[in-house]
Amino acid sequence: MSKPVFYFPFFISLISLVFVQCSSKTIPRRNVTHTQNYSDSGWPQYIDLNIGETESFSWKINNSERSYKITLINIEYIWETNLWVPERFANKSLKEAKVTLKVNGKRVVIPQRAYQMPIGFNGLRIYIENTRVWAKKADFAAIENFTKDVRIAVCNQDESWGSKDMRFPIAEYRWRSSPYNNSWSSLVPYNKLYYHRGEDYGVIPDKLDIRAPLKGKVIATPLPNGDRQSNAVIVKSSEDFSYRISHLNIEFVKPEVVLGAGINRAQILGKTGSTYNGARNQIYDPHMHINFMYKGQAVSPFPYMIEAYLRDYPDTVLAIAGGYANTLPKQEVTLDATRSIVRKGYTISSFTWILHDGRIINKPKIRTQYTKPGLYTEELIVKTKDGAEDRDYVQVRVYDKKNPMKITYGWAYHFPVRDIKAGTKVLIFNKLYNTKGPVTIDFGDRSGVEKIEEQIDHIYKYPGIYTVTLTTLGLQNDQVTIKMKVVVEGA
Repeated sequence: MSKPVFYFPFFISLISLVFVQCSSKTIPRRNVTHTQNYSDSGWPQYIDLNIGETESFSWKINNSERSYKITLINIEYIWETNLWVPERFANKSLKEAKVTLKVNGKRVVIPQRAYQMPIGFNGLRIYIENTRVWAKKADFAAIENFTKDVRIAVCNQDESWGSKDMRFPIAEYRWRSSPYNNSWSSLVPYNKLYYHRGEDYGVIPDKLDIRAPLKGKVIATPLPNGDRQSNAVIVKSSEDFSYRISHLNIEFVKPEVVLGAGINRAQILGKTGSTYNGARNQIYDPHMHINFMYKGQAVSPFPYMIEAYLRDYPDTVLAIAGGYANTLPKQEVTLDATRSIVRKGYTISSFTWILHDGRIINKPKIRTQYTKPGLYTEELIVKTKDGAEDRDYVQVRVYDKKNPMKITYGWAYHFPVRDIKAGTKVLIFNKLYNTKGPVTIDFGDRSGVEKIEEQIDHIYKYPGIYTVTLTTLGLQNDQVTIKMKVVVEGA
């Protein structure tokens, strides 16, 4: 299946990202005290700092006040080679920022990177929302008015990240059920230099219900005829907070989702769609997008969404392989499973990497190299002491210096994604583009290998976690492999 290379931004039509304005001049160290009652608000506190600057704050919890002082010490940036990125950005993209803080006199390094949860330290949960370089060095959706070196979010170590009532926005969903995902700070692949400002969840259009994470009032709707953009529903949940859900197909938006309507928590708003620029344009990458605005600032939904997911679904462990990586032949790549998430009260017992060359490595963090250009998918299996298991996959793009844009790329999808019973027919979408030869599919159940065009049905006879593998040749006879998991339960 050969398609033209897809250059234009094929994701969201962003609303304006409005941040607190600060002076661009050098700001001296300061001590400003804020008092926040988290028992009432249930939201993290957001702090902007320059290097060398200190902020003091406190809040009351159960009639007890706790005080903190945070100083920003240093920021170290880690880059990766990425030949899709324009030369004016040095053909490289950001992978991580290591932010050194001092919290009540104690040093800690907190990373900013995709799929990173807040880290507990000295009585706080600390999360790096963004750094100035990461915010500004982008070709699309750059945050030009990000004037401090770092934005930090903090809450008490015993508090949830946001409201304890927040629901996950997709019904009958399974974590990482498609290899198409974009997270806050992640680089959106095969696009402009674009670091994502929300959460994307890859789903086949018109299949799964979208529900309201929190109650509120509709302040934007695509009804009745679409908004000619991404068919966004925006709900104002409180004076300070609103959320935006995008890419609904207009015929599936519930008729009650009109301007000014009250919305209840978990109310169905519509179904997952594929609308972009006013039409069903997401033929390459159908997905649901959600982003948050808090006190006029775009904030990361990732920690909120993970905690909401764990409230709604019984999964014990969520494997996180890292999403996407970019490199050159013989250049070292780090594969890092340490962001994997385990439910409170459980413990991860093992990390296993199954690499494209047959190697099996039982470590959470490894370094590897690739000898030839291609699109490789590395498999991660994470298990807990009580026998729970999850899988995830990282796509590694190894570029050819001579023809960096002449590549095959894409993803895969399946439906249903949750509560699949043995004997149920599973629909699988092939979304690989610019292929030279046919695409073959291995369903992971020893049933053999078949050719796949746009889609195929398959029935799994037995319960288990299966790795589906799509394989083809790229435009320069390079290896192309993508993978996804299918979880099948008892009949």
